[in-house]
Amino acid sequence: MLRFSALAAWAGGAVVAAFVHYEGPQYCEAVAGLLAGAALYLAAERLVPGSRASHHPEGT
Repeated sequence: MLRFSALAAWAGGAVVAAFVHYEGPQYCEAVAGLLAGAALYLAAERLVPGSRASHHPEGT
């Protein structure tokens, strides 16, 4: 099953990595892409209704 949040995080991380590669070559685009992708994934998982991270079981 394809999860939109993972695909969107990958795409966002790739865009940030490409931007850093061309605009800030003194920085590491791999680290920037990984950090941006992780942040986007966590945000999407919390904001998308019905995702694992946004679902809080009763009593917690």
